[in-house]
Amino acid sequence: MTTEVRWQHLDTFLRRGPYVLLLVAALVAFITAPTLNPGVLDGVAMAISVPALAFSHWFCADRRWTHSQLTDWLGSGYVLVRTAAAFALTWLNPFFALFAVMGYFDFHVYLARRWSYVVLLTTSVTLAGSQSGGLPPDSRLQLALFIALLFVNAVIVILMSNAAAHESHVAQKRDETIIDLEQTRERLEHALTENAQLQAKLVRQAHEAGAHEERERLALEIHDTIAQDITGVITQLEAVTGHASDAATAERIDHAATLARNALGEARRSVQDLLPSQLGDTGLADALSRMTDDWSANQGVHAEFLVTGVSRPVHRDVEAAVVRVAQEALTNVAKHARATRVGVTLSYTEDDLVLDVRDDGIGFADGHIAAQRPPLQRQAGGVGLHGIRQRAAKLAGELVIEGEPHQGTALCLRVPAACHE
Repeated sequence: MTTEVRWQHLDTFLRRGPYVLLLVAALVAFITAPTLNPGVLDGVAMAISVPALAFSHWFCADRRWTHSQLTDWLGSGYVLVRTAAAFALTWLNPFFALFAVMGYFDFHVYLARRWSYVVLLTTSVTLAGSQSGGLPPDSRLQLALFIALLFVNAVIVILMSNAAAHESHVAQKRDETIIDLEQTRERLEHALTENAQLQAKLVRQAHEAGAHEERERLALEIHDTIAQDITGVITQLEAVTGHASDAATAERIDHAATLARNALGEARRSVQDLLPSQLGDTGLADALSRMTDDWSANQGVHAEFLVTGVSRPVHRDVEAAVVRVAQEALTNVAKHARATRVGVTLSYTEDDLVLDVRDDGIGFADGHIAAQRPPLQRQAGGVGLHGIRQRAAKLAGELVIEGEPHQGTALCLRVPAACHE
């Protein structure tokens, strides 16, 4: 039998045992009453005491067994009164000692240690009196027997008291150990969780740092090699343009210079893509606001920037992509829209980051740019609509462009706003 099962059986005995022992004692007392010749008042007292004791155990202990500690004033008062009543009933009929013996088993449930000796001593006197033939002793022999049995019961009391104290101490230590183990387990789980989060953060930061360093390296490589070489080619072509021997040669040189300028623009755009200088140490909203103001001042077109929702930090890759899309959209407005007003809106929703760029320009119809407006395609120095769509796809975002002839164009980029930790 496991320890847990034994404790369950003991708990059941302490809770239900008083009913059983009281019933057995009452039945035996009733059967032996003719032999012991109790008085009428004795019989009435026993008839009243038995149901009263049963009710008091139910009211003071049984009904509260699983709801509160029983060492309060109600539980302590109950067991003291029960012990006194058991002594009185045993005085009337020695067989009520069968009920009084319960005091040996459950005193620790209701009483503090200093009061438990009162119950144990009274129970010892009660049992010794019953075992010696009843109370009070009516002869010297019975008195001697009572004293001897009282000594034996006192020894039993001492042993049971020490056993109960030891068991209580062991139970307390066991409970403290269980609590300590539970707290240690919780601390260990918390430490493991923090360690996993820290490791993931370190891996992410290392990845981002490596990507940032690689971007810087590529940007410097492009700037220091390809861009410088193309700049030298352009300079040489411009130097010989005026010395061409014929028109055909001059045209070829001019065409070569144009191609070189386009290549230089692409190289510079690649450097810009790798190093989003608009962001710097500022936030996304500040970068877009500054970009909109600069664009408005350079183009002479009224432009407004607006932020909606609760601003929060997002991943740097998302910020860089949104800046580039806004930059390309404004570039296309300047080149093709013939607009007089432009609005740029950055919206923070619960899950997404939304960029809207609207103009009142010439627009387009049926999904194509109007005839007066060249198509948004890859051009010198820009990536056009194709590049914008690629940026949106890389971020698992959605790009929508709407426009009507002479009613302007609206570009909407929606991307998941992954929080930056």
